[in-house]
Amino acid sequence: MNRRIAFSSKQVVLTFGVIGLLLGLILVGVFLNARSANAQKATITADQAKAAVERAYPEAKVVEVEMDDSGRPAYEVELDNGLEVLVDSTTGAVLTTGADDTDDRNEAEDADGPGDDGEDADGGQN
Repeated sequence: MNRRIAFSSKQVVLTFGVIGLLLGLILVGVFLNARSANAQKATITADQAKAAVERAYPEAKVVEVEMDDSGRPAYEVELDNGLEVLVDSTTGAVLTTGADDTDDRNEAEDADGPGDDGEDADGGQN
């Protein structure tokens, strides 16, 4: 009475591939829905966020403005001096300012190398 069902390796690979694809599509849908919800909460436009940052940093030029993808209702405004500024998309207030992480991480690794031994590239201590 016990029947054993045998699956070929192609069937197993295909099944896991379909499952992986479906999970990926679900995650993309959740991510896009969150970004869309933040865009709907926004009461200021990307141009208004850009203007707020230009007033706060008149010496810098705005390179890019996009909705923040971390889940909060904010615009990310990237400046030509390497700063990234968050602007509240409901009030227009400048929230935080920081260096653009990706460029800084790459520059730090170039200077000290991937394994930081506590010394700067010129031999001094950090």
